Amino acid sequence: MPNPWFRFYSETLRDRKLERIARVTGQPKALIVGVWVTILSLANDSPIPGALLLTEDIPLALGDIAMEADMPDDVVSTIIERFQAMQMMIVEDDVHIVANWDKRQFKSDSSIERVRRYRERRAATQDSDGNDDVTLHVTDPSVSVSVSVSESVSEGVDSKTSLEAYGEILSVWAKFFPSRPHPTERNKALRSKTRARWKDPDFRDNWAGALERMTHATPWTLEQSWFTLNWFLVNDENWRKCADGNYDDKKQSAPKKPPTKKRIIVVNGEQREAIA
Repeated sequence: MPNPWFRFYSETLRDRKLERIARVTGQPKALIVGVWVTILSLANDSPIPGALLLTEDIPLALGDIAMEADMPDDVVSTIIERFQAMQMMIVEDDVHIVANWDKRQFKSDSSIERVRRYRERRAATQDSDGNDDVTLHVTDPSVSVSVSVSESVSEGVDSKTSLEAYGEILSVWAKFFPSRPHPTERNKALRSKTRARWKDPDFRDNWAGALERMTHATPWTLEQSWFTLNWFLVNDENWRKCADGNYDDKKQSAPKKPPTKKRIIVVNGEQREAIA
């Protein structure tokens, strides 16, 4: 279990790198510090401290970091790019890594031992299933280790299920809404959002029905630029609105009155229509 605390240095508030990032991005310094603390917290909770990982095999995506910071993806992406430019973070094989983590947190020994056990386990797994891995190099002035990272192998039941569900969601979306934008299976932001939604049993049971119900939404709704799969998955509110029928076309769903039946009668030698 990860250590529930980590060392935070008060000098952070006077760090010239963070002050420069605030000036360059036009964001308040408090916000930059907040994102940095979020990243440090995620790095501390990681199975391999210092590397932002969901599991020992799955790296945290940008969307995961933005969700934890409760900020838009593009804002967090810009700030992380500045962290990289200031050599506070590095990214290798899609894994975000806090530079000098072991040096500042004094966990080099425990990290190395965990990496060693991980590599032995992954080597055994690769021999048995023949899958290929990409390699993440976690580098520190005093430590140099390698960690195999594969996004498609040994992801755990929950993560693997959510990835499979994402493919199914893509298929259903394309079937129901052929004229709307169709994301790809490699869309990391949407995969991250699916993983977040998939934790909710209610979503797992009702997402397909919610999309099907949207096929009966008002034409105005279906033509709006905001109606995308990203909008559907971005939070727990939007898909529920779909499931609850908030966008139903009332005219389309209202029962139609049966046609009036008429018959012909003869009055004083003249034919006249009468309601049956």
